[in-house]
Amino acid sequence: MKIDASLIAQLHGEQPLVMHDHKPILFRRTRSINAESFQTIVKDIDTFIFDADGVLWLGDGVIQGSPQFIDYLISLDKQVIVLTNNATKSRAVYAKKLAKLGYNSKLNKNTLVNPAAVVADTLARAGLSGGKKKVYMIGSQGMRDEMDELDIDYFGYGPEPQDNSDGSAFMYDIELKEKPEDVGAVVVGYEKHFNYHKLMKAANYLRNPECMFVATNEDETCPGPKPGVIIPDAGMLFE
Repeated sequence: MKIDASLIAQLHGEQPLVMHDHKPILFRRTRSINAESFQTIVKDIDTFIFDADGVLWLGDGVIQGSPQFIDYLISLDKQVIVLTNNATKSRAVYAKKLAKLGYNSKLNKNTLVNPAAVVADTLARAGLSGGKKKVYMIGSQGMRDEMDELDIDYFGYGPEPQDNSDGSAFMYDIELKEKPEDVGAVVVGYEKHFNYHKLMKAANYLRNPECMFVATNEDETCPGPKPGVIIPDAGMLFE
């Protein structure tokens, strides 16, 4: 029996937004609120989760009114969490930015969540801290900082020591300085130094079935400073 998606939406007080893989993506109808209904909504919520860029700040500037709203929520003993999918910087760096923009001091590293911290925590929980096995990292400074904090031994950050793009050497003649059996994970994130050599090394380490493959985020692109020009993100490297 085929069920009409619009009927389901009516039953749940929702309506289809788009079709993806022949399945409707639903969203709740927006409702206008006044001061009284706003107080009721806030009263019933214990935890508020905010995105960072475009919500708390835009570039290097603060979003007007956001610090005051955060102060208001904290005064009501609400839990406030900042959640971002940007792994290029560590939680400590983002915490300093929040402080610089005038946000409440209770917004700190411990109330921030980003992919770099989640990846490092995932690797530590898998037993890769303490130098037991190494991690081949394709990523940015944010992941380095978070891995350093959890004592995770990594390598691969930055440009390759030898770049054969000028044709001076055989491009497939690479050296795996770390034995595949000594590499416990390959981590992929946004990496401005990414090239074919890094891809080859990652592929060879992942031949070991016990080697974990972890990615920071699925975004294929991210906006750049130049209008109309996109920047390939981590999703481009593994999807």
